[in-house]
Amino acid sequence: EWTSLFPDVTPETISSDDGGAAKEERRKALLYSLNTSGKYYLFKEKLKRSVVRLAKETVRRPTGDPPDAAALHLFHNQLYVTLTQRMHAALDTIFFPAITPPTAPSAPTAHDGTPTAAVLATLANEKESLFNFAAADTYHQERVATNKYDAQAWLEYGLFLMRTQQPAKAEECTREAIALRPDDSAALLAHGCIVATRGDYERAEAFLKPVLDAAPTDVSLWLLMAILFEKTAERRRDVRTALKKATELCSGDENALGPHYIALARRLLPISARWMAERAVELAEGAQAPAGPLVNAQLRLHANQFESVEQELVNARAHAPKDWQLWALLGHAALRQGKTADAGVAYEKALAFSGEPRPIDVLLLAGGVCLGQANFALAREHYLRACKLEPSCSSWLGAGSA
Repeated sequence: EWTSLFPDVTPETISSDDGGAAKEERRKALLYSLNTSGKYYLFKEKLKRSVVRLAKETVRRPTGDPPDAAALHLFHNQLYVTLTQRMHAALDTIFFPAITPPTAPSAPTAHDGTPTAAVLATLANEKESLFNFAAADTYHQERVATNKYDAQAWLEYGLFLMRTQQPAKAEECTREAIALRPDDSAALLAHGCIVATRGDYERAEAFLKPVLDAAPTDVSLWLLMAILFEKTAERRRDVRTALKKATELCSGDENALGPHYIALARRLLPISARWMAERAVELAEGAQAPAGPLVNAQLRLHANQFESVEQELVNARAHAPKDWQLWALLGHAALRQGKTADAGVAYEKALAFSGEPRPIDVLLLAGGVCLGQANFALAREHYLRACKLEPSCSSWLGAGSA
């Protein structure tokens, strides 16, 4: 009946209607047509049996006693709700049929039954570790497109966008994650930090406070709030309160806060909340070497400040000349600048100092450098070791090329 009266009205037209006047006119026209044609009476008779059956299913009394007024009122409410739900479900199947989510064109079929979302997440992380950010972005987009109600997918895409200097988009993604999972502390923390890095400290506090409320004994969260309050002149008292609480959790020893500042800085690294992490390193004082420079170097790598990465690590090399992470960061900075020879030397030192198991990303990057230098034997060794530790598309493709 609806289709015959309004042949040009589609679900898209209904959802994009610019006001309620057109909808109300269509409703009146439909009711008038149904009443004048007698179809309303026919529909009612057809539905009577279904409604009676539904009413009996809704209220089944163990005895034949007549219901009192309260029970009758409850029955009417339940019946109304049930009928409304059934009606909406029926109408939705007609006007808004289920849409099959698009398949991800870049995701290979996992023969072991791994869900496509998990495959896409793995591919995105692998491509990011190899600095192929365009491919990583594509995989993240496909993951959220095929799993739009997956809060974790939105959160991880938002964090990736922060690490690639796209804070506005990152804020949108983490907001979507919170909408899907309002009590997720990781999403709230990420969104609050992203908002803070964009200068909206009051709104950042609104998201970070619930994270602290959920974990009131977390020293690093109290330190984070103190760092946030520092940005507002009138919040000095709140800074002191947060620091006092953090100190109390450290048995009253202010000197014990240093490692917690470093822990906070590392916690902020995946979010790339730069000024907050740098302030945490600064406040760590004596506890920062060599951890502090490593955090700062990683933040500068996210910001594509490759020469600053090398400068940050000069002093750290004196304190920890055999820290494999330090050498890996030096290799990353050199590789991003096109200094493949220097990158190769740094990666080999990183692998020599790392111990077992070797870091997968360094193995793959070192294999790529060796492949580019035509050192096929060493490249094959790195790729095959990566295949044994964590087989992936990149490791097997590299081994085959070598």
